[in-house]
Amino acid sequence: MPKPITIKTYLSHAAFWLGFLSFYVFVLNGPFTFEKALTQSVINLSVIIPLAYFNMAVLTPKYVSSQSKAASATLIILLIIIGASILTFFHEINLLDAYKPDGFSDRMQPFNNRLPSENLRMQNQPGDGEWSFRARAEPGFSRRIMWFPMFIQTGTIILLTTIYKVTQIASERIKETLMLKSEKLDSELRFLKSQINPHFLFNAMNNIYTLSLLKSDKTPEVVLKLSDMLKYNIYESENKERVPVSKEVAYINNYIAIYILKDNSIKDNIKFEYDIPEDVDIAPMLLIPFVENAFKHGNIEDTSKGRISIDLKVEAGLLTFRCQNSLSANKKSKDKEGGIGITNVKRRLELIYPGRHELKTQETPNEFTVEMKILIS
Repeated sequence: MPKPITIKTYLSHAAFWLGFLSFYVFVLNGPFTFEKALTQSVINLSVIIPLAYFNMAVLTPKYVSSQSKAASATLIILLIIIGASILTFFHEINLLDAYKPDGFSDRMQPFNNRLPSENLRMQNQPGDGEWSFRARAEPGFSRRIMWFPMFIQTGTIILLTTIYKVTQIASERIKETLMLKSEKLDSELRFLKSQINPHFLFNAMNNIYTLSLLKSDKTPEVVLKLSDMLKYNIYESENKERVPVSKEVAYINNYIAIYILKDNSIKDNIKFEYDIPEDVDIAPMLLIPFVENAFKHGNIEDTSKGRISIDLKVEAGLLTFRCQNSLSANKKSKDKEGGIGITNVKRRLELIYPGRHELKTQETPNEFTVEMKILIS
């Protein structure tokens, strides 16, 4: 998509051409009067500016996108030749009278005397007071000596505008690539995060279903806690890149409380300790998958063997999360049920905290441990 033209762009372009006009006048005012120098400078720019913008609008983009660079480059060179020819034509018309003595400034005579060849030097003709160069300015003579300087002049402008446009196109393509990459990563993050909700709801509804079958008086309390968790999941963290860690802690506490309300005998087998400042933020829903995994495989219902230990702390901008759980004998069969898993969290960490995180897992026949460190500031 083309970049919209702003007032700043107009002003910068106008400043460039005004600067170029001043340079023209300064150079031409050496051999010619100021009036002639200004007139010729305006004529030059009236030719060069359309050519320059035609080059930037049509030829250079064609050169960049074309498979045949040689053909596009040939068109640009042809544009330079056309520009030089037009400038030479106008130069001959406008400055022909300037070759008379009254058309030159005082600095022309020293300049004329330094010319290496007498054929190029202008000398007084007796009687008519004109320079011999003026008398020699028959059709074609001025064009022969002025075309090459005009070619260099036009070529310089076209080269500068080509470099400017190529740089602009490259910059826009880089921005578009970065934007597409960002959108792709954002979509992937949303997809990964969206996978958390079904898994959480599946577990929570299972707990409520179990309590309802038991006709437990704790069912309303579980529903209330579930409501708080859904509020956080759907409204408070859905479209946010960062949330306070305290919100994650509250979420985990509610999650644990639902399990304990279902079976109070497992309370002593669960430990959750945390030490966090109030002003620390983290990407939402990064911790809960590990907690879910611990409850899924921890065989917490076995009061003699099952246990879950969760530690969370933030020190000097480093968040450390450690979750340890016992392993049940039917772990493999539970894995088949699906869920977000640690793979999901690994990918989110790579996208959100590249080069600023460390995730380690360790598994023994009876225990699984995950330790995550994130540099959050």
